[in-house]
Amino acid sequence: MTAFFATQVVSLLVGLIWGAMVLIGAGVALGARRAMPCGDLRWDGAAWHWSGFVGASPCLLVLHMDLQHCLLVTVHRLGERRIWLWLEPQRNRPEWLALRRAVVGAQRAATLHGNAGATDAADASQGRA
Repeated sequence: MTAFFATQVVSLLVGLIWGAMVLIGAGVALGARRAMPCGDLRWDGAAWHWSGFVGASPCLLVLHMDLQHCLLVTVHRLGERRIWLWLEPQRNRPEWLALRRAVVGAQRAATLHGNAGATDAADASQGRA
């Protein structure tokens, strides 16, 4: 009988620990989401521009995860830190599909051409053409 009781207590403790870990993880994720920078991302046909940077020079965008309804990307300019962004549509706006196609298409083109497009954008951001 005591072995059964001890097993139940251990199972309860394991469940409580897992539950606490899930709640802590959700809290950290929510806090990180609220701290995410906001801005406008624009593709002009040649380079990416993000309004969160000072100045109008192009930046490099790298796609890390495509979940169809949201994208995880980093944007940066040479010599500056990478900024992680979750891209998601606002109220099912039709621009979302065009933005998503541009992000995925640019990533595929950069991959096929050995990151040539990414290098060009970084060079342009530093005034090198």
